[in-house]
Amino acid sequence: MIKKIFSVFLVTLLAQILSIFSISYIYNRNPDESFLNTIAILDSTFSIVTSVLAFGMLQITTRNIVTNKEWEKEVSETQNIRMSFAFYISILSLILYFFLEKPLFLYFTTSIFIANNVNYALYGLGKSLQASVSSSLRLIINALGLLLMGYFCVYNSLFYFILFSITILITSIYSNFLLKAKFQFKLINDFYKSYLITFKIGITDLAIVFLLDTGILFFADFFYEEHAITNAYIVLKIYLLIKGVQRLVFQTFYNELVNIKKVILLNKIIFIIGVVYFVATVLYTNEVASFIFGKISESALLNFKISGFSVIISSILLASIPRTLVIKNDKIYFNSFVLSLFFLLSSMIILSFTRYKDNGIFIALLIGEFVLFLSFFIGIWKDLKIRKYKKFYLMNFLLLVVYFLLNKYLETEFAILVSIVINVVYGFYFIFFNKKELMS
Repeated sequence: MIKKIFSVFLVTLLAQILSIFSISYIYNRNPDESFLNTIAILDSTFSIVTSVLAFGMLQITTRNIVTNKEWEKEVSETQNIRMSFAFYISILSLILYFFLEKPLFLYFTTSIFIANNVNYALYGLGKSLQASVSSSLRLIINALGLLLMGYFCVYNSLFYFILFSITILITSIYSNFLLKAKFQFKLINDFYKSYLITFKIGITDLAIVFLLDTGILFFADFFYEEHAITNAYIVLKIYLLIKGVQRLVFQTFYNELVNIKKVILLNKIIFIIGVVYFVATVLYTNEVASFIFGKISESALLNFKISGFSVIISSILLASIPRTLVIKNDKIYFNSFVLSLFFLLSSMIILSFTRYKDNGIFIALLIGEFVLFLSFFIGIWKDLKIRKYKKFYLMNFLLLVVYFLLNKYLETEFAILVSIVINVVYGFYFIFFNKKELMS
């Protein structure tokens, strides 16, 4: 188990670090703010399109793949529906672009490439490492492209869009190669009927994109100025790296989420990651931000600190959330995400008209994460087996107290060093006392 987690983690981490480095490099080269805004909105559009094309179907298909030996037929039907929807989205986006001449509509032409990706099937089949490699490939190519553009000071939005589209095409082809299955495309005009069946789960997919991806920026672009979008996007890259690593912990063992003992262990691993991020961003905000980004604005620094609170709240029962789907408790899953999405979007709109507008996006994320946690906790508390966590959460609470004391009474550099040593020791302690479950 630990070998599998480490392999997936390493692949994803390297790709995300390269992506963050490329964004930070571009940011510090002081390009036109509109170019940075284009990168952010294009990334956000990708997330939105991916979610719209999934719209509940991929959640159900992935679940069915886990339990169905005839997975090829399942994937083939899903792909035809997705590709048909993507075809019409692309046609409509081209028409809107030529009439309205807004680049935003042109971004949606990538739909057909996004729909061709079959990473969800790889996860359902337990091939999480292959799926991670496929997903990471897109980030790596884009990051290398941005580094070259920054080096040669080529800040052309259209050029980057072309690069972005090509990487999506390459990774979609590669995912099909890894799956080793052949599908014959058939245009389905009544594709919408399939999406109506999974409407509730589809709404939750959109909520996930806003909470766990860059989708929030697409919506925020209508209410916030470019500098607020850029400052949010810079920090979102780190935030999503941590959230992505946490999600990989349970995605790697998606087909084992029916086992409550496995879920408890995964929740503990995820929470430890959350605590480390919380300490780094809340107690050592300036030091960590300077190390990662170089020089960034005060607004971005505050976003960085807020992100720490968001992560630790969402870390408490993250693996239990997808378990509700696996055990077919769709109602709680739907209600919790819809409620969270409502509070997220409402608070983001309201904050855009207040003096907190520079940090409104991340404050809204924090509100959304808290509502999501509270809703799920109330809905599935009987399934959580809370007694199994008592000693674990007590120990982590005491560790947080120690970290705060170190930060208050020791020199910053020495406090960081001692905190790292404590984290390493605690990590080995956790592995030793859970080695039987980790090795299974």
